[in-house]
Amino acid sequence: MQMGYQLLWTIIERYASLKYHLGKDKITEKIRKVANEPVFLSALKRVHTREDGTQKYCRVVFDTGGNKYSLEPDNPKKSIEYYYQIRSNSVHRGKGAYDDLELLRESLGDLLKIFKETFNRRQMSLNTS
Repeated sequence: MQMGYQLLWTIIERYASLKYHLGKDKITEKIRKVANEPVFLSALKRVHTREDGTQKYCRVVFDTGGNKYSLEPDNPKKSIEYYYQIRSNSVHRGKGAYDDLELLRESLGDLLKIFKETFNRRQMSLNTS
């Protein structure tokens, strides 16, 4: 599960680097730019909204310094930082918690849906330009 999540983040980071310049900007800056894309926000909201229009849930993770990161479908910057923190916790050993497997499973499924939609819509807009 960790390997799949890390692979997905490698893809996201490459997308961000290619789209927002391969220069010396930090990858986190580029990832925040992805969060500002309307297609990302749209996919984020769609994945985290029930059929009746209510949001599914708001989840929270922490880093080793005790900083809180929350999944908030109406706030793409906070949400992408939440998903990135799960990546960081997964990559750097010793940051695990008792429910990591379920959190990782849900996040992998959600983020994969969000980025498939983001990438596919981006490709469609390039093809129609």
